[in-house]
Amino acid sequence: MHPSPVDDGCESNAVCFQESEDKASCYTLPYCSQDDTCPTGTEGAVCNNGLLPDKDKICLIGLCTDAANCPTDWKCVKDQPNAVVGYCSDGGTFAPCNGPADCLSNACDMPFPGEAGFCQ
Repeated sequence: MHPSPVDDGCESNAVCFQESEDKASCYTLPYCSQDDTCPTGTEGAVCNNGLLPDKDKICLIGLCTDAANCPTDWKCVKDQPNAVVGYCSDGGTFAPCNGPADCLSNACDMPFPGEAGFCQ
């Protein structure tokens, strides 16, 4: 099964972010390098190499497929165990987590069983 295309109304080198209930904006993202990698930077990044089929090979900032896409000592936290893409997490307050060990405070609030929570 292939992921469904994202029809967000943005150019092929941009993605839409919902900023509030009634406001969304397109954000242009940098292109991946020739070897389909992205600089980790301060938040992590993974190359959109087929993850969003209707988008160019752009760096998806803050997202990851594994910890190598994140800054040193950060984790790649996925919403669900079989998810392909996750979020880079530094373990700080409100960072995504899958359990207490993902958090600097050793406390992960997981309100929905089977889905990622947030560090307390």
